[in-house]
Amino acid sequence: MIFTVNVLDWQHSVLDKQNEISSDVWKQTTALLKICHQHHIRATFFLLDNIVTKYPVLVRKILAEGHEVGCLLDISSSDPNIVETVSTAVKQLNTITEDPIRASRCLYFDEKSDNEEYCYSLKKNNILYDSSLSFSEPIETLINSTEMGMFNEYNIQQYPQATRLKMPLSNHYLIRFGGSSFRLLPYLVNHIFNLGESSSCRVFSLMSYDLPCKTMEYRKGKHTLSFWNRLDFVGRSSVPNKLLKLLQDYPLTSLAEYYERGTSSKHSGIQRESLI
Repeated sequence: MIFTVNVLDWQHSVLDKQNEISSDVWKQTTALLKICHQHHIRATFFLLDNIVTKYPVLVRKILAEGHEVGCLLDISSSDPNIVETVSTAVKQLNTITEDPIRASRCLYFDEKSDNEEYCYSLKKNNILYDSSLSFSEPIETLINSTEMGMFNEYNIQQYPQATRLKMPLSNHYLIRFGGSSFRLLPYLVNHIFNLGESSSCRVFSLMSYDLPCKTMEYRKGKHTLSFWNRLDFVGRSSVPNKLLKLLQDYPLTSLAEYYERGTSSKHSGIQRESLI
């Protein structure tokens, strides 16, 4: 299973983008790095450009721990400046890392998005693989369909995150076995969800702000929050124990390692599915 992390600051990314990046993102990400170190796990950490700007040392720390760093992009398929935004984000990370950035993820793309300009932007910036897409149907029915067409056209390997579940009486979605569903639902339910996924598409995605943080609770008390904002705090204390179970139940790897294994298997004639 591929283990990925979206490094985000809750008060900025969810509550109000006018808020400054807080120290919570440092505390939560370093806590996660410690868990990974204790269990010898390598992951792919996707970072937003504003977090890279404030905490370049965090990028270096992630790399020093043996993990992969990728671009996390806060854009939509209708954004008129996709090419410029992607180029700026990639160049910013490349000034910190010794090796060129190869991985990307966009927060708001799904199978209905027009991905052509996005894929062109990734190709232009030498991105080799992406993990942006989520689906409202089982992934195994879509993996070779037109939804993946643009990524195939530009020779960019796409690793979809998961299928989405629509929450009752709302327009909100949960990602199966990842994202907020990992925090909100009992671990056993998440485990059952994963068993129903295609074995060739297992990408686990964690939000860094889902880890408990005392100062984040303090910030919560300073704002008037909607029901959906308050839901972001439900089950937070259970995440560390759930992560420990995840680390025990699944062999985890980064996108970089998985991609290299898949590339090697193509040259040796081994089928990619046999690596799962």
